[in-house]
Amino acid sequence: MNKRSKSVEVNMVLNTVRTIVSIVFPLIIFPYVTRALQMENLGKITFAQSFIGYIGLIASLGFTSYATREGGRFRTDPKKMQQFADEIFTMNMITTAAAYAVLFLCIAVFPNLKNRQVLLVIMSASIMFSTIGVDWLNVIYEDYLYITVRSILIQILSFLLTIILVRKPSDFYRYAAIQVITNGIIAVMNMIHVRQYCRLHLTRHIHFRQHLKPVLVLFSNNLAVSIYLNIDNVMIGWMVGDYFGGVYSIAVKVYTVVKQLLAAIYNVTVTRLSDYFAHQQMDDFKLLLNQVINDMIVTALPVSLGIFVLSEPIVEIVAGKSLPESVIPLRILAAATPIAVFGGAIAYCVNLPLHRESVNLFSTAAGAIENLVLNLFFIPVWKASGAAFTTLLAEATVFCILLYHIRDYFWLFDRKAILSNTWKCLASCSGILVFSFLGSRYLSANAALLCVFVIVFSILSYLAINLLLKNINVERPVRRILQKIRRS
Repeated sequence: MNKRSKSVEVNMVLNTVRTIVSIVFPLIIFPYVTRALQMENLGKITFAQSFIGYIGLIASLGFTSYATREGGRFRTDPKKMQQFADEIFTMNMITTAAAYAVLFLCIAVFPNLKNRQVLLVIMSASIMFSTIGVDWLNVIYEDYLYITVRSILIQILSFLLTIILVRKPSDFYRYAAIQVITNGIIAVMNMIHVRQYCRLHLTRHIHFRQHLKPVLVLFSNNLAVSIYLNIDNVMIGWMVGDYFGGVYSIAVKVYTVVKQLLAAIYNVTVTRLSDYFAHQQMDDFKLLLNQVINDMIVTALPVSLGIFVLSEPIVEIVAGKSLPESVIPLRILAAATPIAVFGGAIAYCVNLPLHRESVNLFSTAAGAIENLVLNLFFIPVWKASGAAFTTLLAEATVFCILLYHIRDYFWLFDRKAILSNTWKCLASCSGILVFSFLGSRYLSANAALLCVFVIVFSILSYLAINLLLKNINVERPVRRILQKIRRS
């Protein structure tokens, strides 16, 4: 294995560690927050986060994805990199000002938002922090060690502040402020750290025509993705109240963090794949792409099944109490997880490096429209479960469209190896079913103990069966880990 592919693996590990940390701390604190704030105030927070997320899309436009993809070409040329970074930063500041104008206009026009204006204004600070934080520079230079260490420190700080300051339902403003404060600290740290790459300035010399079209395509794609992923939270809060918004947020919380963890496997490869394609190193491109897809199969299938079979105890642990309204939505979203992450892998690892953003836009727009329309019918009747089902349908639609449009690029995939890996992983998932049955029969009284039992023995059985089936995608990392243990 060459040095470059080794560095990709290191980046994958670092990004996965960062994602795990960003998942574990919120999951640990979430039961406490649920008890302290109660379901209605949790619903208010979820609504505000989703709404500010849409306003934030106006600010970010498509700059992050565009800068990550295009910036990789300038890493070895400091002068061009400086010019490129200044232009992106300046354009991003302009769109951020526009985003705040839209936010205050919406608050002035819609009574539903005026009643939540304090919470929305507090959380809107994250928009500016995201812009001045320019985290895309760290991604361009693949500085995942810094990103990982920074994320761990911030998660610890956020955890401590939440425990100290959030104690009763009326503290939901404090909880919102904590999220913003930690984003502000990240922005300050980034502003200092990226000076080793570029000293950012506002500039009048911007090649608008060169940047605007791809940025707008990426923005439209991000907007469509956000609609079919987050519109549920806004529509539930608007249509059936904050309580059911809080109920749905339990299922979405687990679904989102699992997706983030799995997406960490392919997110770090976008810059490298774009570099390979730009220099027509298609053998390296194909090798890395297939490695990513097979790693996704090894992890996504058992994780999704595990979430499905453990939905009830997971909800009990996360919500801090029995909340049956969240169980069915979580099971539906667990079924959507592998569809979503494989769709994401195609969109980011194939279409984005190959400059096929229009395909991503078309597929996500179709999913967004489908989700939006179906929510109007499903949410009033089935509430949280209806929202989850429309998300599942939207994810399936997006995946099918993406798959259809890459049919001319199937030669990039080692289909024989992928199919072999898939059936071996599916067969290895049988242990998860066995241990979940045993756990639910004998340990159902203790949700935490049940989850620990099923997870530990399911992992062991999954690895063992894969090894017996000689699955190279499991053998390789296991062998590498054992070698490192022997050396130490």
